Amino acid sequence: MEHVTAQTVKKRIEMLRGEMRSNGVDLFLAYSTDPHASEYIADHFKVTEFFSGCTSDNATLLVTEQDAMLWTDGRYFISAAMELEGSGITLMKMGEEGVPTVKDALKKRLLKGDTLGFHGQCLSARDGGSYRKLCESMDVKVDSKFDPASALWVGRPALPCHEVWILDEALSGESFERKLAKVREKMEAQDAAYHVITNLDEIMWLFNIRGADVECNPVALSYALIGRTTADLFLQGGEVTTELSDYAHKHSIKLHEYDTVLDYLKSYHYEGAVLLDPSTCTDAVYELMKDTAEIREGTDPAAELKAVKNPVEIEHLRSAYLQDSVQVCKFLCRMKKKIGRERVTEITAREEMDRLRTEVPGFLDLSFSTISAYGANAAMAHYAPTEEGCAEVKPEGFLLVDSGGQYLGGTTDVTRTIACGPLTEEMRRDFTLVAASNLRLLNARFPQGTSGVHLDILAREKLYRYGLDYNHGAGHGIG
Repeated sequence: MEHVTAQTVKKRIEMLRGEMRSNGVDLFLAYSTDPHASEYIADHFKVTEFFSGCTSDNATLLVTEQDAMLWTDGRYFISAAMELEGSGITLMKMGEEGVPTVKDALKKRLLKGDTLGFHGQCLSARDGGSYRKLCESMDVKVDSKFDPASALWVGRPALPCHEVWILDEALSGESFERKLAKVREKMEAQDAAYHVITNLDEIMWLFNIRGADVECNPVALSYALIGRTTADLFLQGGEVTTELSDYAHKHSIKLHEYDTVLDYLKSYHYEGAVLLDPSTCTDAVYELMKDTAEIREGTDPAAELKAVKNPVEIEHLRSAYLQDSVQVCKFLCRMKKKIGRERVTEITAREEMDRLRTEVPGFLDLSFSTISAYGANAAMAHYAPTEEGCAEVKPEGFLLVDSGGQYLGGTTDVTRTIACGPLTEEMRRDFTLVAASNLRLLNARFPQGTSGVHLDILAREKLYRYGLDYNHGAGHGIG
């Protein structure tokens, strides 16, 4: 999406307020998400970015007649502050002392008889239920079908649509039938006859298919309804190839149009309870199912199963990392030779790394937009250089490159900090502390069932000794 000015944002907020007045909505909430609880979303769903100009991929926008606020996490405090400057939208730094939560802000602003509006198709059932409970306690109405972007967003990007392809069992290590049987076993354990899956990566994993509807993610916009003996898959018509149709017929998968899912779920005759995961299922789906079937709340079986890699997947992941690492080493070598001898910028460094990855067999896409940040720019966790404001890499200080690739056999994510030349004592100390923190996590031994949050202190404790910290999590999953 294109960069918008503060004046454009102000006009859009005023248009939004007009739409709110026309629909009897007093407060409007928008999230930077899609109907599938995706971390990365297609441009079509970037409603918070359209109204606010903030490019954070974790943002909540609250608009009333009097004010507008946007919440985001520590990765985006610096960039969000610059993007919101002059827009009239107040930046709310999540987790910072004295900064109210979204619910606290709602409690302060909601009045008896007010209406809170949000688009339930792009809000999780867990969050939607929390807001509904708050509104009920305050005698406030909820309009969960309020979607002002549909009316106001002129030139809104269309839903992405790309042909879906089938992942060979030599790469997945397990057939669709075997995965489906395991999902049904877990459904049975939760006393559910049906299960609605909305998460794209889980649908891709279960059906052994891949797509290209979300940048840097090999997924297709889709839904699935799994029964004791049935499997329904919802995809855009333009994504269904002859090969996929034959595959669906062979495996008794019933194909439907993507945009018919709500009507289908509403009219379906259920012979037993339906398993829904409130953390991933949308508020719209959950509310619809409440009036249609008996609900069992629980963890999505596909998510649990996908997290445990089979031997074939593990081998392909190792191979992907090995081949990816060779290209990263080539990049490090080239940077060492070029910096100080040729003109290197954050953008040319990024282009070099991206180009090297395309040479790896089975390369599909980057796993995220490569972060190439020199000097102070590396303080911004998700920094993105531009042609206008790109820094030149000098033979001194640090160049940070955070990058990864999507390959047929796995996903990689590698961060490297390169000493481009002479360093200050502070740089040496901080680099050493971060390296030591990484090694503490790498060498940690812990019992099965230990969660990441319990290991977090191993990474931070050495930094705390020097009054240092980082304003985001210590790790994340891959694959």
